[in-house]
Parts: sequence; structure tokens; C-alpha cells
Amino acid sequence: MNTFGDRFVVDPSWGPYLGEISKVVRAVDLENGLAKVALKIFDKDAFQQNVVMEAFSRECESLEKLSSHDNIVSLIDLGRDAASGCNYVALEWCDANLSEHLIKHPEPTWGGFYARYGADILDALRFAYSQDVLHRDIKPQNVLVDANGRACVTDFGISKFRRYYKPGVTLIHFKSVPYAPPEDGSDFPDTRDVFSFAVLCLECVGGVPLKDYDAVHTASRKIDLPAEIREILIRCVNSDPALRPANIVVLAEEIEAAMARAATLGAVTRNVPVYLTQAALEAMRAERHLGSNELAAQQIMNELNEICGIDELDSSAVVGEHHLALLTAEFRFRAVVDETRQALSIIGVSAQNPSRLERQRDRAWQPLVQFNQAGYRGDSVAMDWLASEFAEFLTNRKVQASRLAETELFDRWSSTLRAKEGIQHLRKEPIHFSGVDIDGARLILKARHNLGEAVTGQQRLIHLDARNTVFGEIERTDGETVVLYCGPGQNLAAVPKEGQLELDVRQSQIALKRQIAALDAVKFGRNTRPDLRDILTGKKQPETPRPPADVEFFQSDLDDDKKNAVRAALGTRDLLIVEGPPGTGKTKFITELVAQVLKRKPGSRILLSSQTHVALDHALVNIEKLAKAKSIPLRAVRIARRGDEKVSPELNHLLLEYCVGQWLQDAMQRSERFLFDWAAEHDITSEHVLIGMALAELRFAGLRLHLSQERVNACRDELLALEEERKELSKDKARGDEFRILVADIRLKQVETTQAEEAVEVARHTYQAATDRARGFPDLADQIETLSEKDMVELEHDFIHHSEHGPQYQKLLVLAEEWRQRFGQSSDFHGAFINDCDLIGGTCLGVAAHALQSVEFDLCIIDEASKATPTEMLVPMAKSRKWIVVGDPNQLPPFVDDSLEARRELERQGVGRDEARRTLLDHFIEVAPRANQVSLLTQHRMVKPIGDLVSACFYKGTLNNVNEKLCPWLAKAFALPKPVTWLNTAANPRRVEQFHRGTYVNDTEVEAIENLLLRLQLAASKRKNKYSVALLSGYGGQVAALDRMAAARRRQHPDLEIETGTVDSYQGREADIAVYSITRSNPEGKIGFLKEHERLNVALSRAKLGLVIVGDSVFCDSVTGRNPFAEVLFYMRGHPDDCAFVEV
Repeated sequence: MNTFGDRFVVDPSWGPYLGEISKVVRAVDLENGLAKVALKIFDKDAFQQNVVMEAFSRECESLEKLSSHDNIVSLIDLGRDAASGCNYVALEWCDANLSEHLIKHPEPTWGGFYARYGADILDALRFAYSQDVLHRDIKPQNVLVDANGRACVTDFGISKFRRYYKPGVTLIHFKSVPYAPPEDGSDFPDTRDVFSFAVLCLECVGGVPLKDYDAVHTASRKIDLPAEIREILIRCVNSDPALRPANIVVLAEEIEAAMARAATLGAVTRNVPVYLTQAALEAMRAERHLGSNELAAQQIMNELNEICGIDELDSSAVVGEHHLALLTAEFRFRAVVDETRQALSIIGVSAQNPSRLERQRDRAWQPLVQFNQAGYRGDSVAMDWLASEFAEFLTNRKVQASRLAETELFDRWSSTLRAKEGIQHLRKEPIHFSGVDIDGARLILKARHNLGEAVTGQQRLIHLDARNTVFGEIERTDGETVVLYCGPGQNLAAVPKEGQLELDVRQSQIALKRQIAALDAVKFGRNTRPDLRDILTGKKQPETPRPPADVEFFQSDLDDDKKNAVRAALGTRDLLIVEGPPGTGKTKFITELVAQVLKRKPGSRILLSSQTHVALDHALVNIEKLAKAKSIPLRAVRIARRGDEKVSPELNHLLLEYCVGQWLQDAMQRSERFLFDWAAEHDITSEHVLIGMALAELRFAGLRLHLSQERVNACRDELLALEEERKELSKDKARGDEFRILVADIRLKQVETTQAEEAVEVARHTYQAATDRARGFPDLADQIETLSEKDMVELEHDFIHHSEHGPQYQKLLVLAEEWRQRFGQSSDFHGAFINDCDLIGGTCLGVAAHALQSVEFDLCIIDEASKATPTEMLVPMAKSRKWIVVGDPNQLPPFVDDSLEARRELERQGVGRDEARRTLLDHFIEVAPRANQVSLLTQHRMVKPIGDLVSACFYKGTLNNVNEKLCPWLAKAFALPKPVTWLNTAANPRRVEQFHRGTYVNDTEVEAIENLLLRLQLAASKRKNKYSVALLSGYGGQVAALDRMAAARRRQHPDLEIETGTVDSYQGREADIAVYSITRSNPEGKIGFLKEHERLNVALSRAKLGLVIVGDSVFCDSVTGRNPFAEVLFYMRGHPDDCAFVEV
């Protein structure tokens, strides 16, 4: 069985189809229900040629950008097959190419061919052009036709990217005659697809293969074509590219205009009778100051017959009357179908703005008709025709609008992803640093140049040498220093004192690819629930939940709104939206829901996802505790890297790697027990068996270590060779494309080398463990160091062959060892383990890991939905049969880079800033029925005074704040006079902000918070219990200043557990005391991104016992433009019992 990429099994009964630089075979997809795919395989030896390598690269890049179009073949997978070493591309399967299809289903007329195939092919090429891609090899063999007759353009192997054109490896001489134009290169590269499309049309309509350019020119003159179309196609195949249509878009517009004119000329003009009422005549006389009804009637008829569009108009008060709008150049006539007269009765006239009328006519019906004044009896046949055709127009318009709405939504999300990719290109400038400190898994780097807040969250890497890198995510910056979180297992000590942080496109590209894959899966119905597309677009309404009545809740302290939400979720068959403002117990709701599902439907597989690790882990910890307390069977797993600091330490035992290891260990122990039992039954001494097994284990561990070391050496040698090749290529600017591909190969080889080095460490640990185990036997203790491999084999044989059943037992041992070697080593095994779990937790993008690719879920719960982009949320949703979306639309949306360059890139892709910030939660709240939306409104986290402030300022007073457990020690120790306290710097002459290296700092506010911490320490010591304190700001520079202050004074407040962070990073978390440093204060009244009310909502809703706002209240009152602080100040001044101002 010939398998590619551990996923595709080649069908030997078909093909192969041999192309010039690749071959195509049919295969089945093991991860998609054995669906047929077309597997395009590039020969391993030929791939060493630059031209083949370039063709593969271009095809992959083109299809990743374009496969969302209905008439461009869909990309399923791509990569390099490990066994054969061949690169491959897997595409959707189509039954035949266009040439083969037309032999069985000929279309000898231009109209028939264009309607069935030509228009779709042209639209696909036009879409590719809009994405800056030229196909450059259009011919009937590169257009496939599926079982439904849908034409799909394929084979982008020699495509050219217009926007990113670079000199280097070129495929310009690689062309198919006569489909490609005769010139090899010209100043008109965009006309190549124009020429090819025209030749394709001539061959398909003519029904005869065209062998050379002479045959093309002969066909253009002799084939039966409409005159205007013939003229266009003759220009397309002109040997002078300057005389062709400029590009495929221009060609499409010319053909469509010609087709529209032909349709108009071929249409039959209908006479439509019109009856002019006295009211209409009087209105026209008044509008035009006409002296008689005859003149008014003539004016009306002239207006109607000059230009007219027909559309629906608001219904009249008369039941059954259907009013129409007749839209002319200057008037809108109100008309009604008069059944008695069998005519259109004009009952109203109104002059309108001509521009508005033109826009209205563009979407109205514009039939080819002649309006005539009706006699005593009109024309029933004409009126029946008018009613029938108008009804058909309205239906078609609704269908078209529905299709446009579907396409618009997915196209908008695709554009946003393209904008993100473009913004990544803008971020490629390295960050130079000249100082390094190490803090656990973090690097603190001193930047040489000013840095803005926009770098926060970027993936960056540092090259240690030719082979090794350190990589991570920028957690924050204060303009001078950069905090890079690197995670576990990296050699941070090797980072040089000077160097540069380069953009690490690997992680961002992986993230983008996962989102593109999920978007395409949903768009084309390849996800677990194909109708998710229809639910997203509003074409299908999700079913109304049917809450079960017999729910016995596990948590006794659930309030009524959570109980109702749980019932609704249990009765949901499609989609439920759960809005949960801060402190309303979203995690408690999720915990109860998971427990109820596991109890009511054992064996259900639940996917719990979130865009933040904090929210996800908080829910998983609570679910595990409840399951244990209530004896609910639960097998859970957390998808994340082992040692990742962002994962709660409480969940280390649920990490996939750990769980698989435990499963492996249990299986090993069962294997050993079987071997011992078998030995006892056949009179084999257990002690001897143990010694034999220990020797076998030691021997195999030594072999594994040796092989691992050899693999590392080989990887290092290959990496060195690639680096040498890079040095050579860097000298030749003309080989830029080849250099880019080589750099990508080096990155992959670096990752492979790192993995090989990690495998050596694992093998070394295993070998040491096997050695220690062997030393535990007295018979071996003194011999281990001196035993050769040959000695071990002989001793193993002697110990095992002391019985006549020894040889058979040895075979069992060998079989068991081989099984151990394979057991648990592949990602498929991880998938098998996950398939056996009840609850799988992972971030939105983390659940797209290879181990979960073939896993489907019965229920998907997404928490903190406001933090995820639509395409990020689609990743987990695409894998599930129903969805519970939990979040708060008044919390912070996904981060959007607000730099000038990023805004321009968004504009270039047609994406507005508000659209880039719009989440799927916002979309669902807008389109989902109210019956599929519930709200959690009982707020427990914040004490009532804080909760009331948040409710009034951000939730229109809807929250029910029930927590009245105030902390008296805060006031007694003079730390906070009221639960909500504003430390006001307005009277301080040093209150003004400082702008420093791309961020803002306010030293006065830092000093005020420093004094506050001393008072909080006093309160904590009197309370005899610690406070958790969160020091927050919107700006990384201020956070860094607060962090330095808190670290320097840490010994002065031992009873305070202090954390610092930006408001954005602290969403989803809580603390006893939250201190928000506004930071901004300036004469101009500018607050930058602090104007967003969602950010202020997050900042003020983190506190449980005490909320402190530090800043200039006079400045906050006088902010220009949008000002979320105004309502907070107004509330605080109106509630002196709960809120206080303290002058600093």
C-alpha cells in the first residue's frame, strides 16, 4: 500500500497522469472519510532543479491564497513525504479535465460554453488577479470539471505573484504552446492569461485541438462566434501584446458588456399599458407648471419611456394592494396593478434626487418595455407577463443577495487574514539589543531604539549560531527593555550580549494556516457540521433550545440565571450564546454544564477552548475538582507544551505528553505482568527473567542512544552544508527566490536539529535509568561497566534459556520490546488517546494540533469569546457538532495593530478598523435568535459598591450585585476610605505624563501607588491575612515602572501578593485589590487608546474587595472626543457612600 504523508493512500487503479514537471495520481484521504483526492507528486531527483522547486513553491503559495474561490481547486494538504522524500500537493478530486469532459458533453455554441464554463473560469482568473496572482498556464488540461459540472482552475505551478515580483529563478520560458503567447517576456505580463483564456475558448467552442499559433488565428476567424465576441478574442490573441486587453479584469468587463448588449438586442420589446389617474396628472402639472392634463400625460409617458426601473414600494393601507415604484431619470411614480383595467395605474408622482434615483435603478428591474396609455381595457397578457417576470426578478434578487451575503462574510474574513499577513511583512525590521538579563524562562533585553506598544505579542527569535536559535513571544516593552517569554527547554544562557530580535514568521504562519484551513473547511462544508456555514450567514436559523426539566444540579450555590443557562445549553442542538459580564460566574456555568453533559450522556467528547490560558485552566481546574467531589467519571487532557509557564501548574498532570506517558507506563506494566505470568506457567524463574529483561532493556537503550547521537551529527552536518550554501547564494542577488526557499529549509532543519538534540537527552536519561535498574541485581552490579554488547547478548541468552520454553519466551520478549519501541511514538497515537477522552482543553489555535486533526467533538464550549477573532474561533468550532459560545461583548476585543502602516494595509485589503475588531461573538449576538441567547447577570466577584459602579457605567445597570462582604480593614488602616477610591493627582504640579521611547510613564502615579502599598500592607497585617494586589496600566512603560518599584520595595510588604501587568493581559483574572494607573495627563486632553470603554471596563472589574483609580481627574473630565472616564467620575461623585476621592 503506497502511502504519502502518513495520510494519503494511492489508488493504483487510476493513472498516473504524467506532466512535464510532476505526476498526478488518485488517492484517498485517511483523515477525511476516504474521500478521493488528486495527489500531485514532484520527483525527488527533479526537485533538486531550481525550476521544479520554484514551481512547487509557487503552486503552494497560489493555492493557499486562492482556494477559497468556488472555481479554483481546493488545497487539502502539502508537504514532503518522509518515506520517499518527494514533495506533494493534495487537491480536491475532479472527475475529468475540460478537454475530456467536452468530448462527452460538447458545447458547440459560444453562449452555451460561456454560461456553463467560460464565465466561471474567467471569474476564477479575475479573483486570482485581485489577489496579485497570474496563472500563466491556462489551457483546457488545467481546468478540471467535477461530478456536478463545476469548472475548477488548477495547476498554478508557473504562476507569478505580481506584487512580490523578484528577479531570480524564473519559469518564463516554461510554457504550453499554443496556449501561452509567443513572446517569452514583455512589458505586458498581465496579458499572458488574456491570450491563454482566448485560446481555451476557441478550442472548446470549436471542438478541435489547436496545435500551433496558425491554428489559433484560423480558428478565431472561422469558428461560429457572435461578431462582438469574435472581435474581442481576435484582439486577445494578437501577436502584439500591447493590442490585447490590458489584463484579465479588463477582458472580463469587455465580454460581460458584449454579452449584456447581445441579450438586450435579442430581447423582445413588450408593450405595457398604463392608466394615469387624476391625482398623478395633477401632481405632474404642479411639478412642471403645465397648463393641461394632456401635457402632463405626455410628460409622464416621455419620462417612463426614456429610462425606467421597476421595484417594490411600501405597501399601502389597502389590504391586498401591491404598490410599485417606477424609477425614471427625475421622478418616482407610484403605481399599482389595476386588475379591473388590466393596466398599471399611476397613482402618485414625486420628484427625486437624480443621483438617488440612479442608485435605486441599479438594483431595480429594468425590462425592455414600451409604456402606452391604456384604452378602456388594457392588456391582460402583458400584465400577466409583467407580474410573472417581476416576481421572478425579485426571487432571483433575493437569491443573489443571499449568495452575496454568504460570500461577503467569508470574503471579509479572508481579507482580514490577508491583511494580517501583510502586516507581518511590515514587522520584519529586526529589534537590535545591547544587554541581556535572564529571569527564569524570560529574557530581559535592552533595546537600542525606541519601541512602541505594537510589538507586544509578536513572535521573535535570536540566532545563536548557524544552527541554533532562541525564540519566544514579546510579553511587554517599556520602550527601552523588551521582555521575551521563551518557554521551557531553551538555552537562554547562550544568548549573546548584543544581537537582534528577528520576526519569527514560523509561528504566525502556522497560526494563519490553521485559520485559513478552518475558514475553508466551514466555507466549503468540509467541517463536522457542514451547515455551520448557513448558521453563520443567517441562511439557517439555529434550532430553539429545549431545556430539560429534570436537572439535578451538582453545585448547590448556583443562582437562577446560571441554572437557566445550563438548562438552555443542555437543550441546545445547534448554538447557544451566553453573555457573562465580569464576576457573573462564567466558569461556574461551564463547570456545571460539563458535569451535566458527562452525567447525562456518558461517552460524549467535549472540547473546551479559549483564547486565553488563564480562563481555560481556571475552568479545567474547577471541572476536575467537581468531578472528583461528585464521583463523575472524567478523563481529561490539556493540549499544550510540557513546561509552558502559561499553563497552570495544577494541570501539569493533564498535559497530553504526561497523560500519554502514564498510559504508556500502565501498558508497559500490564505487558510485564503478562510475561511474568507466562513465565510462572512454564517453570521459568522470575529472577532470571528480570535479569534477562534488564539486560535487554539496557542493550536497547544503548542502541537508541547511539542512533540518536548519529541523527544529531547528521542534522548538524546537513545544517552546516545549508549554511555554506546560503553564504554562496547571498552573494548572487539574481537568485533571490532560491535564497528565500533555502532560508526556509534552514529554519526547518534548525527545528529538526533541536528536536534531535532533545531526543538525545531523552535517550541518555533512558539509558541511565536502564543502567540503574540493571545495577539493582546483585548478579550484575559489579559487571555492568565492563559488559560489552556481545557479553550482554550472551548473558541475556543464558538467563532466559534456563528452561526449555526459553526460546519461545525470548520471542515474546523481542515482540514486547518492538511493541514498546513503537507504542506511543507517533502523533496518531496521541490522536487515539484523545479519542478516548471525555474533555479536551486547548486554546483556539492549539486545538488545531496534528493530534486532533481527525478528532470530532459532540460539544464545543468557547470561553472568553470576545478575545478571539472570527477565524480563530472557527478552528475549534469546525471540529464540533454543537457550540456554546461564552463571552462578554463589552470586554476587550482581539488586539488590532493601530500603527499607520497597519491601518494602510487594512485599508488596502478593504477591511475597516471596526471590522478588524469585530468578533464572532458580536456577529452571533446580531444574527442569532433571542431564544438562542442567554445572559448571566448575578455578579458575585466584586463587592457591591464596585459591582454597582461597573454595572452603571458599562452594563446599563443590569447587574444584580449580591456580594456585600466588605473588608473593614481597608478603611481602618486608612488604606482605602471607600471600596472605590480615586487617588487624585490633579493638584500635583508633577502630574503630567512622560513620553519615553515609544510608551508613556507617569512617575507621580508610581509614587502614589508606592505609598498606597504601605497602607495596604498595614491593613493586611491587621487583618492577619494576605491581599492579592494587581497593579495595572494601559501602557507597558508604566507597568515596567510599577514592576521595578514593587520589586525594590518587596520586603516592605510581605503580606501583599503583588502582580503587575497591562490591562489587556489581565483580562479574565482577578485580585483582592486592583490598582489602575491611568498614566495619561496632558494639556491637550489626549488619552490615545484609553478612550476605548472596553479597556476601562476590564481595568475596573478585576477587583474583589477594593478598587483604586490613580490619576488626574480634572484631565479625565476634560478629555477631547470619546471619554469613558466621564461616566465613571459622574457616578463616583453621585455615590459618596461607596466612592471617595483622595488628593495626592
